[in-house]
Amino acid sequence: MTIHKFISNIIGTFNKSSQNITPELIITALILINRLKTLNPNCRGSGSSGHRLLLAALMLASKTMMDDTYDNSEWAYVSAGLFGVGEVNQMEIEFLALIDYQVFVSPGEWMDFAGNIENKAREY
Repeated sequence: MTIHKFISNIIGTFNKSSQNITPELIITALILINRLKTLNPNCRGSGSSGHRLLLAALMLASKTMMDDTYDNSEWAYVSAGLFGVGEVNQMEIEFLALIDYQVFVSPGEWMDFAGNIENKAREY
C-alpha cells in the first residue's frame, strides 16, 4: 500500500468514528518523528518503515493529546491490515525507546514547528 493510500485510510477511518485526525495531532506526530530522527541520526529504515513511523507517531500523539483514544487493537485495524496487534505493540515500544520516552511537546516547540511548516509552505 502506498503511503498516500495509507494516510487516506487512517484519516477516513478516524473520521468515520467519534474521533478526528486534527492538524494539531498530525503536527505533534511530525514533531515526534523529527525527535526520533534528531536523537538517532544514523537510524535507517526500509520497506514499510514510513508506514510504521507514521502509525506509531500518530498513535503516541493521540495517546498523549486525547482523553479517549484508540487502543492498540484499533490502531491495528486502522492500519488496513498491514500490521497486527503484536506488531503495533512492538512499534509503540520501539518508537518510545528511540525517542527516549520523550513524548511531551511543549506549546513553544509546537508553535515553532508549525511556524516552520507554514514558512516552508509559503516558499512553494
